[in-house]
Amino acid sequence: ALWGFGRTTINEEPALHCKLVDCDGSPEAVRALATLLATPVDGPEIALRQGKLLASRLLPWARSGHLTVPRSADYVLAPTERGAI
Repeated sequence: ALWGFGRTTINEEPALHCKLVDCDGSPEAVRALATLLATPVDGPEIALRQGKLLASRLLPWARSGHLTVPRSADYVLAPTERGAI
């Protein structure tokens, strides 16, 4: 619930320049968090894992082909792994 509150604050009060930081609690991440607080960072959501700064980014994707879908039946999306859709 707190993460949702943070996202709402970022979207509704941009003048506050809020950041959400997900820290794994490792000693390296805690040290990196101290450095992060003194450094301007681009992006509203950041993760610290073992002292490494991570952020979600969209990458360009080139379609490699065309999937022909027959129109004769219903379809169900069934992801084989989490985050596949």
